[in-house]
Amino acid sequence: MKKVKILGGIIGLAVISSLILVGCSSTDSEEGLVLETEIAPVKYNRDAIVTIMSDDGLYETGVMLDELGAKHHIKITVSGIVNYYVDGHLREWKKLEKKGNVELISHSYTHLKMGEDEGLSENDLAYQITDSIQFYKKHFKTDQIAFTAPENQMCERGYEILADNGIRAMRQGGRGYNTLEPQKGHEGGQWYNLYTYGIGDVETTEERNALVDRAVENRAWLIEMWHDVTVDGKHGSYQEIAYDMADEHLSYIAGRREEGKIWTASMVEAVKYLSEREYAEVNAVCDGSKITVSLTCNAEELPSHIYKDPLTIRIVVPEGIADFSQAVSSDRKNEVRILEESGGTYLELEMIPNDKNVVITLKK
Repeated sequence: MKKVKILGGIIGLAVISSLILVGCSSTDSEEGLVLETEIAPVKYNRDAIVTIMSDDGLYETGVMLDELGAKHHIKITVSGIVNYYVDGHLREWKKLEKKGNVELISHSYTHLKMGEDEGLSENDLAYQITDSIQFYKKHFKTDQIAFTAPENQMCERGYEILADNGIRAMRQGGRGYNTLEPQKGHEGGQWYNLYTYGIGDVETTEERNALVDRAVENRAWLIEMWHDVTVDGKHGSYQEIAYDMADEHLSYIAGRREEGKIWTASMVEAVKYLSEREYAEVNAVCDGSKITVSLTCNAEELPSHIYKDPLTIRIVVPEGIADFSQAVSSDRKNEVRILEESGGTYLELEMIPNDKNVVITLKK
């Protein structure tokens, strides 16, 4: 797969309706002219990803997260402890998840430490990991591909059990930003030991907003770790935040999203996009007035019934192609955006992995 580095912001977006077809530059091959393509590092080709996670699963906090998520159009991830919090309010949590502002993933069954020094048995590990994941699969719609380690600890056998259960990512407690291309493993910043910043690590909204700004500057993935959201923020719980301060911070995040700088993604959404991009290849061939685009993904590595979220595809339009002002996909579902950036022209659209032979027709 060829990738091109895109510099600068969006200068113009032209979508002018007309029916006059234009042609691509001539080619010596029978299939047509192969165009340079890339899969954007972040959905919609934003600069950074921001993910909000709330640990433990206190239902009263879930209600506030639902309200805040709906207000700011941000889907928030709740990593819940089954026995202490989620199971006791199962019906209510299922209703919240159905509304679409929160998703639920496992934070173990009873929050038992699973570090190497704990000496847990196979049955203990299976209960904390496998049984908790099965609980969420049974009761919730969220795809269980991410996990949060209790007390930021996990043993070697635990990592194996996580993989056996289809878990691709786990957040632990090391502070920092994550790359947009996490590597396999459980060293700091790798897929099984993703970095985070705690909402209570700093005291002011300005300091929390600065975490977002640095993610944009560094083109990184910021995972914010929250715990309880309370009315006044004075209950003394770990990484607690007052509702009004949470509202202020999420308003800033939403504003940076509207500027086109960040993608606000839940944990599961971010893991899907970055995983799919890692195992996907895109190909675009221009023949006459049509560009045929195919996106394939390794189904053995990523089960297609789970990993089917759209990726942002960018196609470099060479200078030899005649002027055009409209690009329309064959199924009309894939909106094609025409972008002028750094003196070049690009086509951009969202495609589902293994979506083959989407035809873009160029019109003038």
